[in-house]
Amino acid sequence: MKIFNVVLFVLLTALILVLMVVAYYLGSLSRSNEPMPSSIGEVVGGAVDSVSQGADGAASESGGSVTDSVPAAGFTVSLSSLPEAQQSMLRTLGYEDSITFTPEMVACAEGKLGSARVGEIKAGAVPGPLEAASLMPCF
Repeated sequence: MKIFNVVLFVLLTALILVLMVVAYYLGSLSRSNEPMPSSIGEVVGGAVDSVSQGADGAASESGGSVTDSVPAAGFTVSLSSLPEAQQSMLRTLGYEDSITFTPEMVACAEGKLGSARVGEIKAGAVPGPLEAASLMPCF
């Protein structure tokens, strides 16, 4: 019985190693030459940063609120350009190809989670299950 356990352990270990090598190989084949952005902030570029245009056209610093820097028309983000975890979360909410974030959506999210957490999500963090549930009315 002891020999059987040793043989089974060795075979399972070898199988796991082979699967890891295959997964690495397949993963490297699917990567394009362009690096994936690491957050919504990188995808949007300058559309959502800490500087927003005032009514007179002059740039003004926002008071830490992400909403202040969102253009009035909002901004559209392609889901395929986001990190996998953020893609998954947005697909769970029913978005397939792209999402347009409006100032109202961002203000709602800030009201639910706070400006600091919305900034973290903009930087690439993924909302937890409870956060996602609280954000549902915003989208």
